[in-house]
Amino acid sequence: MKVLYADEVWLLNFIMDAAILRIAVWMAKSRVSWRRILAGALLGACYALLLFVPGATEETVSWFAKLLFSCVIVVITFAPKQPLDFIRCFGLFYLASFVVGGTAYAVNAFFAQSAVLGGMVVVSEGAVWSLNIRYFLILLSLPLAYIVGKSAWFRIRRFQQRQANLWKVIIHLDDKQVELIGLLDTGNGLTDPVSGSPVAVVEWQAIEEFLPDSLLAAYREKRDITLNLGQQAIEEEWQARLRIIPYRGVGGKVGMLLAFRPARLLVSQGAIQEEAKNILVAVNPLPLSNDHAYQAILPPACVSTTVLAS
Repeated sequence: MKVLYADEVWLLNFIMDAAILRIAVWMAKSRVSWRRILAGALLGACYALLLFVPGATEETVSWFAKLLFSCVIVVITFAPKQPLDFIRCFGLFYLASFVVGGTAYAVNAFFAQSAVLGGMVVVSEGAVWSLNIRYFLILLSLPLAYIVGKSAWFRIRRFQQRQANLWKVIIHLDDKQVELIGLLDTGNGLTDPVSGSPVAVVEWQAIEEFLPDSLLAAYREKRDITLNLGQQAIEEEWQARLRIIPYRGVGGKVGMLLAFRPARLLVSQGAIQEEAKNILVAVNPLPLSNDHAYQAILPPACVSTTVLAS
């Protein structure tokens, strides 16, 4: 039978709680001193010692007691000033706990020796429901939990930021209109070199209802029509509409896009609706998003400065 030592349990919980709180502080982007982090970890480690107290009641280790101690740990570590701050820090504390705890469990389950004896799974010569952990594997899992948690958190933040910049776009031309989703890119400084008009870049598939047959054929065949635009049999009404917009892409790649001026371009997000004035729509021959979450890249000129400031 495996013997558990109180000092080992206390030290392991102290290290784990300190790692959890450090990750939670990082996710909250709070300026918290190590003194507060260690104080919160100390309280969590001391609570784990209640398992060794003979007189500890079920209420002491109940879910309510765990919730209460978690609240105290969050207050000690973060010192939130508002109820919403407390709720946010509390949620991040448990999110970090799940990341660290899940990683530690996965590392132990992966490296531990397991076998099936008499229909019962045995891990490291003990039943799965007993405490079968290897302390060095727990410590080994901490940097892995940090890497996994940081990567997942960055992905979540990028997704949230992108969702906040997605706008519904309605483009009018002649008697037609199309609706699509555009990504507002505050770093998009693409303009028409002649008129200085801002340029929104749109996938050709999203506005193929507008385009004449000659342009549609070129985009479907993946031909660069800007190289010999004057030799193309383009419909007369479109010859006067088209502009050529030079651009410089990632890595210094230089190219050109065909553009036209729509009758109207409206953008909306929730209760906000604005009309982009004096704007050109450039036709992009390739998809703009790998997951097809948006079909256009909008310049900051599409919305007012008050919206951008908010």
